[in-house]
Amino acid sequence: MLSQSGLLIKMKKNILFLISLDSVLLILIFLFKLYFQPIAIVVPHHNIVKEKRLEFFKTIAQKRPVTKKIIIIGPDHFSPYQNTISYSNFNWNLSNGEIKFNSSLETKLKPFLSLQNSIVKNDHAIYNLLPDIKFVWPNSQVFPILVGQNYPISKLNNLINELKNVCNYDCLLISSVDFSHYLPAAFANVHDQKSIYDLSTQNLTEIPKLEVDSPQSLYVLTKYSILKNAHKWDLFYHSNSGEIANDPDIETTSHVLGFYQRSFFKNKITKVETYLISKNIDSKKSLNSLGKRFFYGTDYIDLNYSSKSSYILPFDLADDMVVTVVVADNKPTFTFFPTEIKNGATYFLRGQEKINKLNYVKFIYGIK
Repeated sequence: MLSQSGLLIKMKKNILFLISLDSVLLILIFLFKLYFQPIAIVVPHHNIVKEKRLEFFKTIAQKRPVTKKIIIIGPDHFSPYQNTISYSNFNWNLSNGEIKFNSSLETKLKPFLSLQNSIVKNDHAIYNLLPDIKFVWPNSQVFPILVGQNYPISKLNNLINELKNVCNYDCLLISSVDFSHYLPAAFANVHDQKSIYDLSTQNLTEIPKLEVDSPQSLYVLTKYSILKNAHKWDLFYHSNSGEIANDPDIETTSHVLGFYQRSFFKNKITKVETYLISKNIDSKKSLNSLGKRFFYGTDYIDLNYSSKSSYILPFDLADDMVVTVVVADNKPTFTFFPTEIKNGATYFLRGQEKINKLNYVKFIYGIK
């Protein structure tokens, strides 16, 4: 039999073993969470959904053990430097405190950027996000970047490679992007379905074609995530200002909040294809009446629909009708947009006139 002192020694050894085992398990859990944390996210700078954006930031913070550096990249809305990538090295004084600029990243990143403090300071793509960031990550530092809207996507790869090198486990990349603009909500939703699908498949060929305010920022988000081996896309929230305002006719802005992370498992992704079809639109004369964003943002556009078109509708298409088609798992969904022509330019019908036309179309086509 063990003596009392021998028994105590054995108990101490067992306790130390359990403590060390528990410590190892805690370390493994921490490292597991660190590896599979969200590494890149997209949020809107449109403040109509600022409460949802704050909720999303809180959700991301819960999934990240540590966040000390935050790189924000968004569109340059106002400056004359639309062929440039700009950054600011100022600290930001906010109503809820100060956010410091992360100077440790500057040496590596500044060869790809132009220092434009006043330009960056006054762009809502950056400053609309900062109070939320300060609230959720009070001790983090930021590195804000604006991409000129004419900056070639093909020239972004060197910056992305450097971001991949300098943005490590304690660093979060945020793309500040508003999605579809100026279109009726139902039309914007078709564009958004393509955008969300291409983000989920990390389709770098299609992302430059998306109808968003900064395809460059989405390209950085997606290519960076690929380089970080973060292939799992999670959609947190999707909305549209027209739906929020319960007005289907106003010009809208849509919002997508989502993130990339590493995962053992691949998402089950439903294949989506989008079509814009019409018979009688003069694109040059209608550029102002419909807006240039009308003419891109879907996979296929056919403004001269006929029996030889790549997608054949299961009904006759009237001359004064635009149809969008979203094909998901080979099941099409049709949305109708009545139009009228004035002086050769095509306009959307709105209000009661639109409702009357849609009711007639649904009756003719037998749509419930």
